[in-house]
Amino acid sequence: KARLLAAEHWLCIERALCATRVHRETEGLHPSLRAAKVLERVFREMTIRLEPDELLVGNRSSRPIAPPIAPERGDLNFVLRYLFDELEGFGYRITPEDRAVLFGEILPAWEGKTVRDLKTAAFDTHALSSRIDLSPRALVRKARSFGPEALSRLIAPRVSSTRADRLRRLPKILRAVQAGSKDNLKGRGRCTDTQAHIVPGHKNVLSMGFSGIRDAACARAAGARDDDARAFLESVVLACDAMRSFAGRFAALARAQAAAARDPERRAELLDVARTCDRVPWLPPRTFHEAVQALWFTQNAAIISYGAGSGITPGRVDQLLRPFYERDVARGELTRAHALRLVEELLIKLNDNVVIWPNLGGVELNHLGSDVENVTIGGLDRE
Repeated sequence: KARLLAAEHWLCIERALCATRVHRETEGLHPSLRAAKVLERVFREMTIRLEPDELLVGNRSSRPIAPPIAPERGDLNFVLRYLFDELEGFGYRITPEDRAVLFGEILPAWEGKTVRDLKTAAFDTHALSSRIDLSPRALVRKARSFGPEALSRLIAPRVSSTRADRLRRLPKILRAVQAGSKDNLKGRGRCTDTQAHIVPGHKNVLSMGFSGIRDAACARAAGARDDDARAFLESVVLACDAMRSFAGRFAALARAQAAAARDPERRAELLDVARTCDRVPWLPPRTFHEAVQALWFTQNAAIISYGAGSGITPGRVDQLLRPFYERDVARGELTRAHALRLVEELLIKLNDNVVIWPNLGGVELNHLGSDVENVTIGGLDRE
């Protein structure tokens, strides 16, 4: 936890670059298959790592704090385009090489082609957009109402401390605000793309493993009613295979680190990590450790695939994991202290997913905040 809190914040382009290049290579392919091929490419090429003392493995980006970016959705593209220096000013870092690729290859490739572009065009076509009016007349009216100083403070970030600096930056901020309001829906407010608010089917992974999900998809594909259903089921198979390969990369890395480890206790932990990743999430977990690892692999994969946290939550973790805990304790194979260590590590990992968003009007929650991956505990079961 201390290492995570002390970590620098980075912008990682690995997922964004894979998505951009896969979409370029698969023009005309069914959307489900394109999404699966993006996940497959990311899992194959992204940086993986094992932190010095972790038991649960599976990172989502090249650095400890570096949220994935989904340029195909487009919800953050205008932020990167107009307010990149604001992100840097508030602590986000990027290498010069990655910055060149982001602005030279990734963002230009998605100009006019994102989900957000298609959606806002439809809003305009059907007169549903309620974008902010920033015409000269409207700005004069707002300035008279609030005063020039108040207006500049309202829409300029707090990092711009002097009035002259805020006014100098005002045109760029106004362009960003205007771009950001394009998806305002009449009577409903913002309608962003990086929103999910769902609980993935973790119970299916814990009961069947991705091998079982793959088998079910293959069985259904034999009787697929149309090309869309067939393409979707084929994409499920690709995603399951990619998940197995992703876990395999961590198993291999754990074994390599174990071979080089001088501490016998850490060597034993790394070999246990390797054995766990050999099994889950491809096969159903048998132990509490395997169940927690399978849940984390699945949760992490969902965030990588979607390209943001945004309410993709693990849900009823107590009901999902309790049977494994009780079984292992009854067998004398798990202590409460070791189970607590695994649960604490899971909670820490769920909270390393920050939001890429500028600090407008001094709203601190917009920046460097943890994106929600809420755990639900307590309450009743389905009976």
